[in-house]
Amino acid sequence: MIKVLVVDDDFDLLEMVCLMLQSTETAPICLQDCKQTMSTLVENTPDVLVMDIYLGECDGRNLCKLVKTSQQYGNLPVILYSAGEIDPVTIKECGADHFFKKPFDMNALLRSVNDLANRYN
Repeated sequence: MIKVLVVDDDFDLLEMVCLMLQSTETAPICLQDCKQTMSTLVENTPDVLVMDIYLGECDGRNLCKLVKTSQQYGNLPVILYSAGEIDPVTIKECGADHFFKKPFDMNALLRSVNDLANRYN
């Protein structure tokens, strides 16, 4: 079973993504407080990290870069999404494996989660 950490400060979207993942062969860990991302990674060791970019007190690109440059989690696949106008260069610079523009197709997100989990694990 694929373990996915989902980080979003928007409770409704977080719940929707987590419910969709629960209905498949995935085990989502749902996190609304972006400041707990790194400690949650340590506690749960997910196969994929899915995050919004604008997380209130955090920027998902900064968290992604922190994850990707860490020795322990550098290979963890990261998917980012946002409704904002995001410069593709910033996605590449932070090391994200995939980016979705909101609103996104939930099936496409699920396919990306599965592809990345299978590629890296």
